[in-house]
Parts: sequence; structure tokens; C-alpha cells
Amino acid sequence: MTEHRIAKDGEAVAAEVAMTDAAEQSARFVTTIDATPLTGVQRHRDGFVHGRVRATRTGIQEYRASELGKTGDEIVRVYRPLDEVMRVDSLGSFKGKAVTDGHPKERLNSENWGKLARGTIMSVQRDGEAVVLDVTVSDKALVDKLEAGEARELSAGYVARIDWTPGKTDDGEPYDAVQRDIYVDHLAVVPAGRAGKDFRIGDGADDSGKDRSNWGAAPIPQGSSTKGATMSDALRTIMVDGLSVSVTDQAAQAITKLQDAMTEKEKAIATKEAEIAELKKQVETKDGELAAAKKSLEDATKPEAIADAVKKRGKVTEAGKAAGMSEEDMDKMDDAAIRRAVVSKSLGDAAAKEMSDAAIEGAFLYASNSTAKTQDSALGGGIKTTDADPWGFMDKKEG
Repeated sequence: MTEHRIAKDGEAVAAEVAMTDAAEQSARFVTTIDATPLTGVQRHRDGFVHGRVRATRTGIQEYRASELGKTGDEIVRVYRPLDEVMRVDSLGSFKGKAVTDGHPKERLNSENWGKLARGTIMSVQRDGEAVVLDVTVSDKALVDKLEAGEARELSAGYVARIDWTPGKTDDGEPYDAVQRDIYVDHLAVVPAGRAGKDFRIGDGADDSGKDRSNWGAAPIPQGSSTKGATMSDALRTIMVDGLSVSVTDQAAQAITKLQDAMTEKEKAIATKEAEIAELKKQVETKDGELAAAKKSLEDATKPEAIADAVKKRGKVTEAGKAAGMSEEDMDKMDDAAIRRAVVSKSLGDAAAKEMSDAAIEGAFLYASNSTAKTQDSALGGGIKTTDADPWGFMDKKEG
């Protein structure tokens, strides 16, 4: 093999780097490389037709074991890894190969080229995980089929060495074997629609692969019914929406992954719903507080409420004046502060400091009521009495 390396993205590959075909060690395969009509078709003035194919050729394909030299009718999962498909010497085997009208029953070579070739693969280039081929069809009969839409899909015939070492892909998909040393033999133009489940591209006839004169082993299309058990895909029973379902191990992994993702989504949704409920509760609490504040404000601004407040304020300031407080000082104080200041002047700062607001209010009320009965001021500069001592703290005079 000339160059056992992976082609760089965008690299065009020359035919001279193609590997030597060890045919005696390889099995024949076909693979659908373009399930859509040939794109970018242009007709030259000489009658040739040119088109471009973007082919995705990596991943796992299923084959019958009997088509790969094994006994029995089990299904074999064959892996085409990127590092094999994109090898420079493998890609180089595309260039210059024949375009054929359907898959021939024999390998292409210089002896049968004139009989089987209908065109040529002009260039090959890697494009990410795909391969871009420029194809020219020069045979008039095949050109007519292309233009009539009778044959617009392409299928590659190639040989590859089968490495029967099982394993799993990077994505966790199990496989039974690996294709290595892929060498392209030809590119077949096949009837449109035959890439579906009713016909396996490359068979040449719908004979389920029994006609061994046809070109190589063809992958089993997804959704096709097959006989026998899968080598590495024993059925598993899993629960899906409360129902027991038997699926392959690969399908079970995919379903379980989706179920886990759905569970995480449901948890995230439940968390968000709880957060929304808490925020709604907080909003409702604030709404209640605003409603209460609004009602309190409405009550406080009623004319009778304002008049009552003015009256109460007047009584407090009168007592303050009697205690020697200035109007300027009292303008800066609320009622409670004035009451405490009056009591402090009467009983002393230490006594007033230990009293609660309720005690201050009671002491102030008592003093105010007692003072109203005296002819002298009961408050201001300490409590002064003539006939009575409203606080009961004054020393009796001797005489």
C-alpha cells in the first residue's frame, strides 16, 4: 500500500497513490453512495454528461453471513471506520475507474474495459466525512437513461479485507467485523428508486443475494425483513411508556438514552415550575401587602382620621410645651418621641430609658390627666404640684 494515512479535509487525491489490490484476501462489496439523483448534471457539446456525487460512506452496514463467506443466515454488522474510508490509498482507487451501466458480473480490468465501461471517475476529494466524485458518462445509451430519469443513482463496487474482530464504535454501536484495505473497482449507475427496501443495490436481480454471479455482497437496507438472528444484536426487553418492547441492543441503547434525556428534561421542568410557583407566591404576598398599605393610607387620609390625628398631636405638643420643649424641637419628633422626652424630664433619663413604649404611653397619659386637674403645670422642668403629687415620687415637706 502506497500511503496508509487519512486524507486531509478538502484534499484531492491522485490515482497513483492507490493501493495494490490483494484480491485473493478480499471480499466483494457494493454500497449505495448516493441515495439521491445525480446532481449538477451538465451535457457537453460532444454529448458527454458530467455530474458530481457527494458520497457519505462511513458507519455500520448489515450483511448476511453467507455473503461474507460464513455459514448460516445470521446478520453480520460490518463497520466502515473513517480512518479506513478516508485513507489516501483507498480514495486514490476511485480516480480513473469505470462508470458502468449497472453492476457487472466480473471485475473491471483492461481486457473487459471496452465492453463494460460507460464513463470515468475524473477526480476524488475528501469533504469532511464525505467523498466528492466528479463523474463523466460518455456512452450515449447511458446518457439517454440519465436524461430520461431512468437511472440517476450511483452505487460503488469495491473489494475490502474483512477483519473479524468485533468491537464498538466511539458512539457505542457494536459491530462484528471491520472493512479494511478498501479498493474501488467501479461506479455503477443504477435505476432510480432501487435504493429502497424492495431492491438491494448491486444485486443485479431481486434474488436475496443467492445469485453469486452478481457483484459482491450488498448491505441490507434498513427496514427490510431478514431471516435468522443477529450475531451481536440479541433482543432485549425494555419498558416504553408502560409497555414491554423487545428490541435490539443498539435500539435499546438509543431508547434508553432518549428516556434518560426526557427524564432530565422533566426534572428541569419540575424545578422551573417550583421556582415559578414560589415567585407567584411572593408576588401574591406583595399584592396583599400593597392592598393593606393602600387601605391603611385611605383610612389615614379620611377627613375624620386627619382631624383625630391633629387633635392627638395637639395634646402631645401641649404637654411638651408644659415640659419646657420648644415647638422647633417637637416639629422634628413624632408623638412617641415627644412622650418619651416628657416622661424623661419628669422621672429622669435613667428611669425613662428602662421603660417600654407602652409604659411610657401610660406614664404620659397619667401625668397628662393629673396635670389637667391641677392649677399649676404638671409637666415641664419636672413635675410640680400644689395639692397633689401625680407620680407619688415627691418627698413630703416637713412643717
